[in-house]
Amino acid sequence: MNSNTFMGMTALTFSIGKILRPGQSQNVIGLLTAIYGIDQIFGLLVSGILSENSGNFVSAIVMSAVVVIY
Repeated sequence: MNSNTFMGMTALTFSIGKILRPGQSQNVIGLLTAIYGIDQIFGLLVSGILSENSGNFVSAIVMSAVVVIY
């Protein structure tokens, strides 16, 4: 992830936090940041396991698409 993408995600997180809880946006921003971090860890772990077991990235990409859609 390059720095522009990270800064864009950060700006979106701040905006969502301010919209969801105008007086407590720091709590929402913290929660969204924690969820993003957990997703980064488990997403890579699950994708690695799927790719290792199948020998290609197709199952990992399909799983990622399903998660994004739902």
